[in-house]
Amino acid sequence: MARKMTKAPSAAWRAVITTRSAAGGDERTEYLGPYWRRSDAQGRISNRKRNLDQTWSSRVLVSAHVESAPLGDWEEA
Repeated sequence: MARKMTKAPSAAWRAVITTRSAAGGDERTEYLGPYWRRSDAQGRISNRKRNLDQTWSSRVLVSAHVESAPLGDWEEA
């Protein structure tokens, strides 16, 4: 019987969300993570979209996506 080896993660997922001020043109990019599962990062994007859709929100969503990065490359480019 073969032993089951656990695989250490070599990469993780992060959510990249770009928003803009509703009043002006101030654009901001947020890097959220790391998340070990892609679905966790997608869920974080869904939560931020829901919050930005509120009438009291002063920010507007420009773009949002999930990306994978090696564990050593988490600094902003």
